[in-house]
Order: sequence, then C-alpha cells, then structure tokens
Amino acid sequence: MKEIMFVFLGSGMGGTLRYFISKWLNNTETIKFPLATFFTNIVACFLLGLLVGLLNNKYLPESSKFLWITGFCGGLSTFSTFSYETLELLEFKHYFELGLYTGLSFILGVMFTYGGIYLVSKWTKLS
Repeated sequence: MKEIMFVFLGSGMGGTLRYFISKWLNNTETIKFPLATFFTNIVACFLLGLLVGLLNNKYLPESSKFLWITGFCGGLSTFSTFSYETLELLEFKHYFELGLYTGLSFILGVMFTYGGIYLVSKWTKLS
C-alpha cells in the first residue's frame, strides 16, 4: 500500500510540473513543433537516468523508485501526448517537424537517459 501512495504522490508532482512547463512553452499558436512535450520528455529521460544511476549505486533507497521513477518521471513524461502530437503533425502535413520531433525525441531521449546514468557513474568514481 505504501508503494501505491508513493506512485500517487510522485505522479501528481510530475504531472503538475508537466502542466506548468506546457503553460510556459506553449504560449504561441504559431509554433508547429510540440516544444513543451519534447522538452518535458527529454528532461524526464535525463532525470530517470540520474535516478537509476543513484539507485544502482545505492545512493537512494530501493523504495524511492516508486516515488521518483514510476511516479514522478512517469507523471512528467507523456508518451500519449507525444503520439497524439505526432499524428497531428502528420495530419497537417508538417513532415519536416514530424521527422524532427520523432527522430530527436527518440535519439535525445535515449542519449539523455544514458547521460544521466553516465554522470552518476562518473560522480561515484570521484567520491
């Protein structure tokens, strides 16, 4: 039951942050590129990498994964919005933005997740 509460709290915090980022970055209708979702997902990937690295190196208790990884990062990132915005770009024939959005989302998402894990591994070797 405790894990469920941690997931609930974390996803609420992540979702709330995603909402504020969307309000901050989606302040214009002229941009065809879904910047808020892109930015939010890349940030979530980097945080996920950091958190996984911290957990793997025992700097965080195992139970914190429910709050931070499943909850917060899961609430912050959004594959469903990414999918919908991808379909919108396709529907309105914004092919360049479609390729940029999907390609960069995948490539940078993986790179930033790895980057987070890598930074923690380098930091733990220094300490």
